[in-house]
Amino acid sequence: MFCMLNHFASFYIVLIPVVIFVLPVLIGIVFQLLCWIFLLIASFFFSMKKDYQKPSAFSRWLLNFGYRLVCSGGRLVIHFDGKELLPKGRRFLFISNHRSRFDHMVECLAMDDEYMAFVSKEENFRVLLARRLMKRNCYISLKRGDGRSAFEMIRKSIAFIKNGVLSIGIFPEGTRSPDGKLLPFKPGVFKIAEKAECPIVVGAIKGTDLVCKNWPWKRTPVHFEILKVYEPCEFKDRNTNDLSDEIENLLRKSLEN
Repeated sequence: MFCMLNHFASFYIVLIPVVIFVLPVLIGIVFQLLCWIFLLIASFFFSMKKDYQKPSAFSRWLLNFGYRLVCSGGRLVIHFDGKELLPKGRRFLFISNHRSRFDHMVECLAMDDEYMAFVSKEENFRVLLARRLMKRNCYISLKRGDGRSAFEMIRKSIAFIKNGVLSIGIFPEGTRSPDGKLLPFKPGVFKIAEKAECPIVVGAIKGTDLVCKNWPWKRTPVHFEILKVYEPCEFKDRNTNDLSDEIENLLRKSLEN
């Protein structure tokens, strides 16, 4: 009898930690899987062939829901400063440094009051789950090294901003920085703001390059800050290269602090 009680006690000693620690993790994993299945099914209602001119409220909610799943699953802790600087009731060109695949997700969630689409490399539109949601939310595809694709990207961006449909986000480095240091800007992207006569919002993001290194054991603090807003009158008559150099230096100083 004593041996049986001892076995039961040992069983419960093992079971209690499992229930307390392992079960919530399993529930979280199952919940995440169900959410991703829901997103995958919902995304098939959107066509890859249609040229959407405006995102719907539902498609925008789905995309941000997916971003929240990624950021919560990746254990990101987002800190956002400077939201009060964002232009009120106006579309703008958003410029930021590019450290990892999480950058635009963090920025979209932080600026969730804004209707914004990012310029994204062509390869991202081949990702099964992401491509339809990106397409329906008017993300703009860019084929690297293709002049015609770059021209079309600029044309679409100008139209979206000028018509008050969307703000456009772009990474002027053109690719992710492998070591976190700012890469030289491609000044042509600033033609968008010049032609659309819209503000340029400059943001700096830090910490997203550490997410994969820290996951799953540690949370990763991610700091996103709006550094400055350039009004159209401030760059109307300026050389694009000079403007690009100024904003690049502004971002570099912020990232070095």
